[in-house]
Amino acid sequence: MEIATEAEYAMRRACAEFIPFPSIVASGPRTYMVHIYPEGRKINKNEQVLLDIAASYEGYIGDISRMAYVGRPIKEHKRIFKIVYGAWEKAIEAIQVGVKVHELDLAARKYIERHGFERAYIYPTCRGMGMEVHEIPHLRGGEETVLEEGMVLHLLPGLYFKDIGGFRIEEMVLVTKKGAKCLTKFERNMSELAK
Repeated sequence: MEIATEAEYAMRRACAEFIPFPSIVASGPRTYMVHIYPEGRKINKNEQVLLDIAASYEGYIGDISRMAYVGRPIKEHKRIFKIVYGAWEKAIEAIQVGVKVHELDLAARKYIERHGFERAYIYPTCRGMGMEVHEIPHLRGGEETVLEEGMVLHLLPGLYFKDIGGFRIEEMVLVTKKGAKCLTKFERNMSELAK
């Protein structure tokens, strides 16, 4: 709860007009839930922390999700996060004007399947975002919307395990003539935090 409060305070100080949804902060096994709100749970050593925050500026919404690790990540967690990052890269590579939205999801899903984690890939790869948190295109099976220059997508590949929690990256991406342009400059690696 303290982290969520600090995040929202920082966004407001940086001129956010409003916070479109309560900031998501979770750690350890609680990161399994895609939409979860902060509670008074203490973050323990050697577990992952998920921060999912959004803010509105000049009428448009930006959303980002990053993972951090308190202490040192265990080998399996690092491997899972690396696979999530690989799926994110496959989705980015697939973004081109004229491509159908479901092809982004397919590119990420095929990568996940090659690593044997298809059952843990329970959430869509992307959705539209702009003046609302959820806009078209809404990625569903067989989504036929064709990408056009100027569209903004929210990529959010993730793997979710009930016993150890979830691992994800969320990124705002602009569709350009040359492909995808990431709108976020914040690092995507799973940072290690000293405790």
